[in-house]
Amino acid sequence: MAQARGPALVAQAGQEGEPGETLARVAAIDVAKDTGMVCTRLPHDTRAGRKVQKVWEVPARYDDILALADHLRCHGVQRVVVESTSDYVRREGA
Repeated sequence: MAQARGPALVAQAGQEGEPGETLARVAAIDVAKDTGMVCTRLPHDTRAGRKVQKVWEVPARYDDILALADHLRCHGVQRVVVESTSDYVRREGA
């Protein structure tokens, strides 16, 4: 997952062209088979208008996922975006 720079995630409310909602505390997870790359962007503790970005890997294990959920909740993350490029739908004959 690339470390993006710029403003907080902007979520479009409704149709294109309508004003969006700016979120200060966001996370993105790039899901793979055995791990997920997690990126959070949170407000800086002491410098107004600045963000702190952290990227780390989380194993796809039950306890690790629960710890991640607790971490995101404790930091007040408002929205989580999940990306997966793999096909998780089991097809007949596959």
